Amino acid sequence: MESSHTKVIVEYVQAVYPHELYCMHMDFITSLPLLQIHITAVFITITLVVIADAHGLAWVLGKIKTLPAKRMHILHSCIWAGLSVIITAGVLMFISYPEYLLSLPAFKIKIAAVALLLVNAFFIGSHVAIASLKTFAELPVQEKRLLLISGGISSVGWLCAYVCAQLLG
Repeated sequence: MESSHTKVIVEYVQAVYPHELYCMHMDFITSLPLLQIHITAVFITITLVVIADAHGLAWVLGKIKTLPAKRMHILHSCIWAGLSVIITAGVLMFISYPEYLLSLPAFKIKIAAVALLLVNAFFIGSHVAIASLKTFAELPVQEKRLLLISGGISSVGWLCAYVCAQLLG
């Protein structure tokens, strides 16, 4: 019974005060420390990426025969969590200034870099187990090439997103 009363009240308020509710919603969003959350998540996630990449580089150079599967899985999961926080905070900030941000080439390039990082993260996730099963030297040339390209995409994507963010102010 209470839920139907609540529904009626919400529908009434939305019908009578749609603009005010929207403004309250926007005030709530803009009052959150979104930029601080975004930047903190970026630094934590980049740190995790550097740790994962250091493991990967040691594997490629033959300093480590195979990588610990559990550690790599945890790192990859934490990086996904970080990307989720980064993107969520970014979208919430975007809601406040969509026209302005879409007018900036640096913003468009940053979004393209983040999209590339997401696609690459899916690729890495599907190949993370390889390094725990085989040495890099045992891999076919084509597989080695794909993994090295993925590492390059990761480095360029993160650097590009960072530089573009600096250009945004």
